[in-house]
Amino acid sequence: IGDQAFFGCKSLKRMKVPLTVKIIGMRAFADCKQLVDVEISEGLEEIGDYAFYKCISLKSIKIPSSVTIIARLAFLSCEQLMEVELSEGLEQVCSNAFEGCKSLKHFKVPSTVKAIGGYAFRDCLKLEDVELCEGLKQIDSYALMNCKSLKRIKIPSTAKAIGREAFKNCDELAEVELCGWINDDSMIAFRHFHLHSLSQSNASTLLKRNA
Repeated sequence: IGDQAFFGCKSLKRMKVPLTVKIIGMRAFADCKQLVDVEISEGLEEIGDYAFYKCISLKSIKIPSSVTIIARLAFLSCEQLMEVELSEGLEQVCSNAFEGCKSLKHFKVPSTVKAIGGYAFRDCLKLEDVELCEGLKQIDSYALMNCKSLKRIKIPSTAKAIGREAFKNCDELAEVELCGWINDDSMIAFRHFHLHSLSQSNASTLLKRNA
């Protein structure tokens, strides 16, 4: 599906992407304000930049296992998007991919994802729970900035690099569990936290926000 193929089709409500499609191009469905249902078949490999930008009626989407990359700003400002199902096989969630998805409450990052890009979940104001699986290696700067409802997060042992201000303005974030070692530069992301406990049984460290 080419760049801007359905850009601004304001009456489009449903779309099924057939299994022969490999790429959804840049801004392919951007500004389709009444789009409520998108069915993506196995076979798609990439969701391009701004692909679903400002699809403000889209409430849920399932990404098949054949998709390896969700590009920059792919779901930017999908304000009613509440449910995103990602599959094993996805490798990268790029910068700003889900920025401004203000209704998103839960997100599970599959074990095949190696990096979460900068600002990927910025301004996801209702995001309460982010499940990060073993296999993730990097969380870029400002990735979860302004996630005002996030209260707790568990960092898998495979994640060694956490960017500056990855959790900036996450005012309700009270606990961080580190399941392995991270480099010293990454600890600046947790400068507002203190060591609460160490667990020898699972080699984890619990940090709590300073009073």
